[in-house]
Amino acid sequence: MPRRGRCQRRDPHPAQGLQRLRRARRPHEEASREKTTTLIDYANAQAKRGEPITLDELSELVDESQPKAFYDYIRNQDYGLAAEIPPDKRTLQQFKRFTGRATGVSISFDSHLLGNSIEYDEERERLIIKQIPGQLKDQIKQRGQ
Repeated sequence: MPRRGRCQRRDPHPAQGLQRLRRARRPHEEASREKTTTLIDYANAQAKRGEPITLDELSELVDESQPKAFYDYIRNQDYGLAAEIPPDKRTLQQFKRFTGRATGVSISFDSHLLGNSIEYDEERERLIIKQIPGQLKDQIKQRGQ
């Protein structure tokens, strides 16, 4: 019996394979969501206190295992950023969610989903939603019947 190479192996249940792949991506999405939330929470807390966001503290939150790595990278790249940045609530909100409206359409989603379960095709000006909420999927199916 000939041995099957890795590229010849086929999943007998492709839908289940896709579900396994989606579940495997979720920890990455969850980690990204948690990191974004932590950074936004810090910046919002600084805004409420009327205090600046410091690159030192931001760097510690970005990577706890290497708390100075982000700070050193920013300083060495000469981006012209000051060591302290005044927080702007409007800008902070943009990091957390994307929202938009057009005639008959309203879209809102967490920013960490972009590039994961939501893709933006700039050439075609399209959003591709990979994981449609169950309730929306049910409504669309009912409409098609």
